[in-house]
Amino acid sequence: MLSSITSFHRLINSLLPFTTPGTPLYQDVIHTIVLCAFLYFLPYIAERRAGARAGQTAEDGNDQHADAQTLGEVLRQELAIEDELQPPDDEPAPPPIEALLENGIHEDHAPAFDAPQPAFQNQQHQPAPRANRENIGAKKARSITRRNQRRQYHGWIREQAEARRAQEAVGAEEREAALQAEKERRLEVEKKLDEKRMKERSLVKAEREVREQREAKRRVDCERFVKDRLKEEGCVEIVEVVEEVWQDEDSDSGGLWSKGKGKANAEEERSWEEKAIWVERLLRAIPGLLGKKNVVKENGTEAVVMTMLTTGGWIVKIDEDVMRDAYAAAAQMARDKVKAGYDGKVTMMELGHVLEDILMARAGG
Repeated sequence: MLSSITSFHRLINSLLPFTTPGTPLYQDVIHTIVLCAFLYFLPYIAERRAGARAGQTAEDGNDQHADAQTLGEVLRQELAIEDELQPPDDEPAPPPIEALLENGIHEDHAPAFDAPQPAFQNQQHQPAPRANRENIGAKKARSITRRNQRRQYHGWIREQAEARRAQEAVGAEEREAALQAEKERRLEVEKKLDEKRMKERSLVKAEREVREQREAKRRVDCERFVKDRLKEEGCVEIVEVVEEVWQDEDSDSGGLWSKGKGKANAEEERSWEEKAIWVERLLRAIPGLLGKKNVVKENGTEAVVMTMLTTGGWIVKIDEDVMRDAYAAAAQMARDKVKAGYDGKVTMMELGHVLEDILMARAGG
């Protein structure tokens, strides 16, 4: 029994080339069933494919019939496009599109074109034979129509472009000359504007340099004048400093305090308050000018000196001699008060007046 099964298995393996002796038996059986089923249904498949091809052939015949019907429209469109190329009146006219359709569009030579024509006849000339038209379908006819339309459109575009170029060519030299003249005019205007801007910048720079030089000169003159007056008289008024510093600018306008004065330079036009503030700021910024400091007298002794800026607009220098005279004057004032029946006290305001009198006496005023 086992030997018969083995021999049957070998027989199946020999009949089935896609199997190997090592494959299981059930796999070989499945392969065999599939192969037999394919061989069984193969004739039916072939028959269905043949029927489908026959139906496609019938549809193609119908399409050709429809193409024959639409060819008339295509020919009409082509004839409409070629109206501009019609032959002269003395030449034979081509047959109408209806005659072509009646005689048949699939014939190579129509009888009307093959029949001989007499040389002279009183009747109308017979239509001349036209070139044989190829049997085309609806898709080809639409393609021809689109091609003709594109040809017409491109021709119209070319005509428009040529007309535009011709129109532009008229007066091109005049326009080019006008453009060149306008360009030169603009360059000239820009050149003048650049020169004007450079001139303005140079003027502004020169004015700024002049202002800086005047400002530096004022600082030097102010510091020198204040130090000299403090050394000589011990006090100086800000009004005098302003007049001394700005005397060059004010000489043309009739003095610092003259009414209705004018200024040659509008930037330098300042009021008295602005000038006084400028002097005060400069004096406060000079190192070692204001405040208490130790100085050496002419006899070689050291003394303490106090330089201050009062609210009344004075720069005063107070040393030991001034304070000694002020204390002596204050003591005398106290004794006079006692003699007059008062308590003999001297207030700070009274002491200030005493200092002011002493400083004014030293200044010669």
